[in-house]
Amino acid sequence: MYKEEKKEKYYFVQFFKISSAYGQWLASGYDFEDREIKNFQCDKIIYLTEDDKFESISFEKFVNLNSDMYKIHDCNMINFELEI
Repeated sequence: MYKEEKKEKYYFVQFFKISSAYGQWLASGYDFEDREIKNFQCDKIIYLTEDDKFESISFEKFVNLNSDMYKIHDCNMINFELEI
């Protein structure tokens, strides 16, 4: 269960990454019902339960989805490397 604004909502998600940005902890996961990757603020996750409604996805597939997800939404994105 996840708290959005003033309501609570259930998601069927398989998490694959936890990160921190601008002082907030985020959990990235695949939403099986919307069929897309979403980021969830960890402090808004009310509780988690295990469910077998959907078949799990391999970690390798998540790595590929995660690296391509921004390219899907922004076709003008340019790949680059930075050396320091």
